[in-house]
Amino acid sequence: MTDEKCGAETNDGGVCDFAGTYPDGKCGHHTEHDQPYEERDSKLTKERQEKIASAIEKGKSLNSAARMAGVTPQTVYNWLDK
Repeated sequence: MTDEKCGAETNDGGVCDFAGTYPDGKCGHHTEHDQPYEERDSKLTKERQEKIASAIEKGKSLNSAARMAGVTPQTVYNWLDK
């Protein structure tokens, strides 16, 4: 690992102190990436959505229904926010 610092200007006008480990001498936050990040498939599949809806219709809470479907309640809340 290198002792060189990234040195890029941060949003607040300061200088980045993270290690410059990428070929351009920058850190992972400030280097240019060749490929954009790929989105992964949602854990909240159509099947899981239906399981959650069915459980809620039967009187379960959203939190309980989410756990029964194998996802965290936060995953469901994030999906609802979209």
